Amino acid sequence: MERRDLFRSVAGLGAGLVTASATGAANPASSAANAPASTGDIKLGVAVYSYSGIRDICFTFEDCFRDMYDMGCTTFELFTSDIENYPNPSTKWIDTFFGFCEKYQMQPSELANNVDEHVTRGPKMSDDEIVRYQSRDIKLAGLLGFNCIRARMTDAHGIGGGPAPGWERYFEKMLPVLEKNDVMFQPEIKPKIKEKYVDDYIAFIEKHQTKHIGLNVDFSTFRQGGLGGKPIKPLSTGLNRRQEPPGGMPGGPGGPGGGISAAMMEEVTKSSPIEDIIPILKYSRCFHAKFFDINENFEEAYIDYPKLMKIFQDHGWKGALVSEFEGNMADRDNVQEQLRRHHILMRKCLGYTFTKGGNGNA
Repeated sequence: MERRDLFRSVAGLGAGLVTASATGAANPASSAANAPASTGDIKLGVAVYSYSGIRDICFTFEDCFRDMYDMGCTTFELFTSDIENYPNPSTKWIDTFFGFCEKYQMQPSELANNVDEHVTRGPKMSDDEIVRYQSRDIKLAGLLGFNCIRARMTDAHGIGGGPAPGWERYFEKMLPVLEKNDVMFQPEIKPKIKEKYVDDYIAFIEKHQTKHIGLNVDFSTFRQGGLGGKPIKPLSTGLNRRQEPPGGMPGGPGGPGGGISAAMMEEVTKSSPIEDIIPILKYSRCFHAKFFDINENFEEAYIDYPKLMKIFQDHGWKGALVSEFEGNMADRDNVQEQLRRHHILMRKCLGYTFTKGGNGNA
């Protein structure tokens, strides 16, 4: 069995991997006391994007794995930009990647990419050109042990406007590649679920009776003021990333207006009722567990996580939730604290206990 197949096997999923890394590093959870326990149906992880404000400044790629291990994660999401020399990582990088997965007992879950129809200058790419670019990422996802891709589609009319016309043609051409690599292609859904293009995605899935096209709902679509539906209020932290211009983003900390930007606030007002996710559950292997602000009592200020987690359990959903932080991402202590609070919140809702290194879903 190849290592990528082991990562995607039932034995590897969620329970963690206890094999020493190929580099010979000691496994941090190799003792009998930390041996993998039985796991819950829902796997908890982190979108490495959450570390983007501190990566390569005070946090290395391995630091991300170490931190996820420390909070009890069993899975994770990467962006294609996290892959060295993407789209052609070296054998050395691939071995290092699998070594981290083994050392820190992580199961790859989702690779995030973009469907950019204008990668080349001039007219929009042809269907075959789009399929060629996407096939490259599908094969890479399969090689690295990911079982799904979160695809950010080219929007036809701005955020939430749906994919540009013609997506059905190249989706059909992608199906054989997805099936061969056993990867589910999941377009991201936000800021609302009940949109015609979402119905069109589902109609396509049902028409082709495929398990390799799905949907990834970003939980920002449920941002209506959590804790029982409190009114939406400006974020105190803002989207403070290192790439912001001096003075902060418009509407962000230090920027004009304070709180979040007008564009983000407009997106918030288009949020969906939490119940809207129920018909989507069977079409997803992984969701973006977006969050913004977890207080010291482990409550999310904008999303009703207890209600959301109960829906997953009541409907028997078995997949991965990757925490995606959208607060102050430039402060290392804040990022690490918020991710831990978020995982404690989800575990409390799901009734999971906590043990480092692949046992966080027990």
